[in-house]
Amino acid sequence: FVSALEKWHLADIVSAVFKISESRHKRIPTAALNDVILETVHAHSPGSDHGRQLKIYYGTQVAVNPPTRLEVCWCIVSALSAEP
Repeated sequence: FVSALEKWHLADIVSAVFKISESRHKRIPTAALNDVILETVHAHSPGSDHGRQLKIYYGTQVAVNPPTRLEVCWCIVSALSAEP
């Protein structure tokens, strides 16, 4: 609970602002980001649409403040065998 009127926990807000600012300027290495993406894909594989499966090649952080990610993906069309 915070109150500007009663001046309760105002230092907590200032501390939180500095932590947020610090995390917005943090760069995540590509290898670490790819590890998280790989874990997430194994836990919750991307869906497919009409036989097309999404393949995520890699992700990288292209900017800080605000943190911006780029994920390179490809949609693979499944080969269907047609029997005569």
